[in-house]
Amino acid sequence: MLLALGASCYLIYSFASFLSPEFAGHLVPYIQLPSLVGEGSFCLWLLIAGVNVRRWEEKAAKRRSLADNTPSPTPPSCAETR
Repeated sequence: MLLALGASCYLIYSFASFLSPEFAGHLVPYIQLPSLVGEGSFCLWLLIAGVNVRRWEEKAAKRRSLADNTPSPTPPSCAETR
């Protein structure tokens, strides 16, 4: 949710700088604060939560086994394409 708020702030600033660059200059300190909070919280969440390596390996092994069991598609021959 915070990341979406930060993205909307970037979007508002982009439109403001396109329509009125002078007005956009006044928005800079206020428009960057929600973006900083959103991106900073997402970065902290990634650093703290990280990746559950055990679950990652289990999912990767399951996908590999599924990929090994499925037959590869064969390209059609020239006679079938006519």
